[in-house]
Amino acid sequence: MKKYEHILIPLDGSKLAEEALEDGILIAKSTGAKVTLLRVVPPVEIILSAPGYQYFVDEQWELMRIAAIEYLTEVRKRFQKEEVEINTEVILGPATDMILVFCEKQKVDLIVMGTHGRSGVKRWMIGSVADKVSRASTCPVMLVRSHQSESVKRIA
Repeated sequence: MKKYEHILIPLDGSKLAEEALEDGILIAKSTGAKVTLLRVVPPVEIILSAPGYQYFVDEQWELMRIAAIEYLTEVRKRFQKEEVEINTEVILGPATDMILVFCEKQKVDLIVMGTHGRSGVKRWMIGSVADKVSRASTCPVMLVRSHQSESVKRIA
């Protein structure tokens, strides 16, 4: 078996993305690799406001960053009994681009991520971060196909 040293598991807060966790952790455990759980928060484009309250872009980013950290901390807790080093990272930007940049800077040698497994017109119209990453990555990408419906609810 190839000796991986750093495995990236990008998570977007959905159960679909989390389906890649078990595979990624198992590979890390069997090869001695460390794992990074990465949550990419998309840029805020609209300033939110409600009667009596205004949230500016930097405040929204901070709130989303805190929510993402809390989410990743909870995910990491599920695997604390495993003998695997698991780190978490939260970054701001377009998902595909930031995953690829992170991989290059952090010397990731395997990406494990969930996918809907769409095909045909739906894939072409909707696009897929997993598809884009798998096409542009310089390291191997393992896609874990979901068996869930396409109406996956995000939790963070």
